[in-house]
Amino acid sequence: MVALRGLRGGRVTVSTPPGLSIEPLARIIGNFRRSYPDVTVAMLPTEDGALAATAVAEAACEVGLTDRPVSADLRAHPIGSNEIVVVLPPGSTLGGKGPLSLEQLAGVPFISSAIGTRARNLLDEAKERGIPLCTAVETPHREAVIPLVLEGVGAAFLPWTVSREAESRGAVVLPLLPRVTYDLLIVHRDQPLTAAAQAFVATALGSVSTRTPDSRDSSSPGQQLKEAING
Repeated sequence: MVALRGLRGGRVTVSTPPGLSIEPLARIIGNFRRSYPDVTVAMLPTEDGALAATAVAEAACEVGLTDRPVSADLRAHPIGSNEIVVVLPPGSTLGGKGPLSLEQLAGVPFISSAIGTRARNLLDEAKERGIPLCTAVETPHREAVIPLVLEGVGAAFLPWTVSREAESRGAVVLPLLPRVTYDLLIVHRDQPLTAAAQAFVATALGSVSTRTPDSRDSSSPGQQLKEAING
């Protein structure tokens, strides 16, 4: 790590799906740029976490952020966790009722996101179980979901880290019962990294945190994981 402190110049490309580019990637890049202001970070967008890992495996970039399991030929390090929550329009009568089961959401109109996302999978699961969650709008545009919720069009399942924007604008955000949580991972190929990529991974491991509706940001020790990428 001593050599990395003097890193000058360079570039690191990071693959990431849209949700993770908001959190934790923005936070990690902020920390990274404060330590390595001369290194350029390029974001390689992918539709989902699985494709972000594929981009790394196929050498389209050195580093990726994903929320999905990865193949054995990649090295994966946990950098936190996230949770899917239900986001309801402002003034929803379900506000204040605590964690909600899918059954309690029966009859609520929903905004459906793209096939393959966790949000869409939850809607499909409910329908398979005979729970009448009706689809008000289907949209592939993730940036449209929160505005639609705020307009009262319907509810949506969103990662908690994304839902905070909607909550700050008046939406009702509640956890699900049972809770739907998942790990966030930073991945790279099992081979030596460039100095810039090594520094980025080390920064990510030093930014480990857990983000859930009922917990504040809680940093976890990342020193052992940092050492793992140098081994």
